[in-house]
Amino acid sequence: MTQGFAVMVLDKIQQLNDSIRERDEQQREFQERMLGAVRKLSKKVAEVQQTTPIAALQQGRATIGRRPRPSRSMASRIILEGGSSMSPRERQKAVLQEKLHLSRLQASCINIASFQGNDYKTMARLNPPLTDEDIKTYEESSTESYFAGRKFRIDFTRSWLYFPFNIEARDYFVQTLLRDFQGGSYKNLNIPARYINFDHIAAALDTYIEYCREIYRSIVKPPSKEKVERRKQRVRRNSRKNTMQSFVTRQAVLVDNGWDHHLRIFALLKAEDMSGDETDRDADNKKIHPPSFTIQEPRWSSVTFTEFRRKLDKWRHLDWQVPDENGAYKGGNGPRTRNSVGKIVNVRPPKGLYRNCYDENWLSTLKPHQYRSLRVIDEEYDFALPNPSDVEADHEGRRKRDDDAVME
Repeated sequence: MTQGFAVMVLDKIQQLNDSIRERDEQQREFQERMLGAVRKLSKKVAEVQQTTPIAALQQGRATIGRRPRPSRSMASRIILEGGSSMSPRERQKAVLQEKLHLSRLQASCINIASFQGNDYKTMARLNPPLTDEDIKTYEESSTESYFAGRKFRIDFTRSWLYFPFNIEARDYFVQTLLRDFQGGSYKNLNIPARYINFDHIAAALDTYIEYCREIYRSIVKPPSKEKVERRKQRVRRNSRKNTMQSFVTRQAVLVDNGWDHHLRIFALLKAEDMSGDETDRDADNKKIHPPSFTIQEPRWSSVTFTEFRRKLDKWRHLDWQVPDENGAYKGGNGPRTRNSVGKIVNVRPPKGLYRNCYDENWLSTLKPHQYRSLRVIDEEYDFALPNPSDVEADHEGRRKRDDDAVME
């Protein structure tokens, strides 16, 4: 491998790690903001679920149906020694040092990755898909290690974690690098012993292979411009849904204002059932500043249910905007600027909601078995909420009186 190519790969990996770190920091900030609200909600929601058997049944099914995927980010692999006794600043510094160790471990995987050649085009040429004859030869091999004495290669067209050939290739690679570490080949990297084991080396390799697979696909079958643009739009849309935040903050509004009876409608929903946001862009397809977002309403939702959610958002904005009893305003960024332009998207509808939660015209398009599978509650839900405009007008009046008093 040439030095220039190694530097380029390390730069790409560093960009990937920086992106993961930025996302981890955003998630940590969000978790800190929402922790108080979640604690406050947990008891209330539990009480509502106990009195709403349908919701409890649905959530039980959802829990069984959703298998959590373990995180593969670098942050998830950090081992902090004495982390509980650290100050926030000490912890931050320690985390950065641990990420440096993991970056060096990942770099060591890249340095011995002979399967890639001098560049990624060479990698694609050196690792064509296995033929039926290749697979048969592998399956009939009786050697303890198929790759011992053979040229190492990977099949990028098949599963990295489930295809037997790739599974053995992964094991061979990790075991080889582990022996090199244990033999002192990488002493100069000063990687702590807690990271020199099969699991950590395998995780570092998996991250790099995922990147290589993406490059391989783009070389073998370059995507069209239209496909690239659709992918970008999908990433923007999915990354900015922020559905969990909307889900929790709307429930927090209900709890803070004593409207606990409405929690039962949220007991029937999941975070992904909330409307999504798409970043607004200018004529050159660049994000505008300050940022704003276009609301994407789900096709299945009725106007009444949509207005209910918008009203909760207005109450959330008032909660941030109006000072507390001591006249102090809340710090930090306020709720995001969201524009409703009537954009509708087709998404999977939640099941078991009240009849007036669903759009009547949409319901009329369903086939009988589709309607039955929704398990619609044949009752009208009362979405009544106080009007936030009255509070907003009162706040404006009080603020004007305060300003007049200051001028006098």
